[in-house]
Amino acid sequence: MILGGLAVGLGVGIPEAAFGDKKEKNHPKIRNAIRDLKDARDYLEKAPHHFGGHRAKAVKLIDQTVAELEECLAY
Repeated sequence: MILGGLAVGLGVGIPEAAFGDKKEKNHPKIRNAIRDLKDARDYLEKAPHHFGGHRAKAVKLIDQTVAELEECLAY
């Protein structure tokens, strides 16, 4: 990897595949948020109660938020 970093620093073209998927490493906080939101949605959907009538709206808003965050990652 030292040589790969050196080559990139010198402007030598190395296929991105040689370093793995670089996009997967971008924006880890957003990726973690997506994971955590999906976990929360799963918890809400499986919960035995409806959280005072807020569960359905929360699930809908989580789905919207995850979709927006995934769109952010596309850029």
